[in-house]
Amino acid sequence: MVTASHVKELLGSPLDDPHLVLETGRVFVQSGTDVEKDPSSLVIASARELRDTHDLADPPADEVLETIAALLDDRVSKLGA
Repeated sequence: MVTASHVKELLGSPLDDPHLVLETGRVFVQSGTDVEKDPSSLVIASARELRDTHDLADPPADEVLETIAALLDDRVSKLGA
């Protein structure tokens, strides 16, 4: 469900406080303000969270993006989404 492309989009997003969210089976990037306005979205991670918890180069290597995507995908699965 969560791919390296999603993670790359999140980390490169020009949005204010970007979050990776899941809504109606679709994963996409949304601003923090939009996340607050739409409580039906499941927040998977924020760009800030990923930068704070992973030692990311700029830009991150493809292997790192794949690893983070797998971790986030596991997180979504464990939440039952």
